[in-house]
Amino acid sequence: QQQQQQQRMEDEEGPRAAANEQGQTAADYGALVAVDANASLYEACETMRRRNRRFLPVVAPEECGVLAVVTHVDVLDFFVAHFREERRLFDQPIVDLGIGTFDDVVTVAHDTRLRDVLDLLARRDLSSVPVLDDHGRVTGLYSRADITFLATATDADSVVANLATTVGELLRQRRNDEPLHTCSPHASLEFVFQLFAEVKFRRLLFLDDDNRPVGVVSARDLLAYFIDA
Repeated sequence: QQQQQQQRMEDEEGPRAAANEQGQTAADYGALVAVDANASLYEACETMRRRNRRFLPVVAPEECGVLAVVTHVDVLDFFVAHFREERRLFDQPIVDLGIGTFDDVVTVAHDTRLRDVLDLLARRDLSSVPVLDDHGRVTGLYSRADITFLATATDADSVVANLATTVGELLRQRRNDEPLHTCSPHASLEFVFQLFAEVKFRRLLFLDDDNRPVGVVSARDLLAYFIDA
């Protein structure tokens, strides 16, 4: 019993000791990718980017207890409030700064089956995707956090049946639409920052004059710009 207790203590100490020996404050706590509460904001951002995480637990180094969870939106909110960039960059169109995606915007047609949409989101590591009508215009945004197809199911068979529902029909069934934030592809970086400060968007769609998507910028894209600036 004493040997088992000692082994448990060593297992718990392992991640912290490894981080301390290397002078690191961002480490793997077992299967949990987390950041030490003493880590810098830069270290936290780099850990999220390197490990492809949308959120990151903040852990007390002495106890390995989770103090908080930070997301891209949380960090970006702090940066937008405190960061001061050169004015010439603020005035430039965001597309000229190379932020976001403007050549391969992932979308789905309104008649795409839900199972195919979920598969696409998983394969492309996306949290949401714009839904288009027959003319290629945006009608809504589907998020993989939307569990309407589960909430309306009564048994396993109905879950399977709901997965065959089109994403367009699913959007019409929802009580509350996923927030869809859009702007012109000519919008400046300053405008995008101001919009983020107001609505805290996770994804911002850039539409042409016919309401067709030509680009997308996520909170993660903006955060990467801050880190690399």
